[in-house]
Amino acid sequence: MPAAERVIPLGAGRTSVRPTALWPALGPDRYSATVESLPAAGAPPVPVIVERSSYASGLTLGTVLLGTPVP
Repeated sequence: MPAAERVIPLGAGRTSVRPTALWPALGPDRYSATVESLPAAGAPPVPVIVERSSYASGLTLGTVLLGTPVP
């Protein structure tokens, strides 16, 4: 699948993004994402924290992984 971009406005709190909802062709396969904070309305980019969460049915199993900053 070729690279695709999407700009998602974020509020001042937590925002969940489901890549497979934005790009259904991803399916259950592996994929990667680069997340950047962009300047908006003349303001500089703000720091963001990215994590990956995965849950099984019933929320009895799951994992959360914090992202690693890219210099």
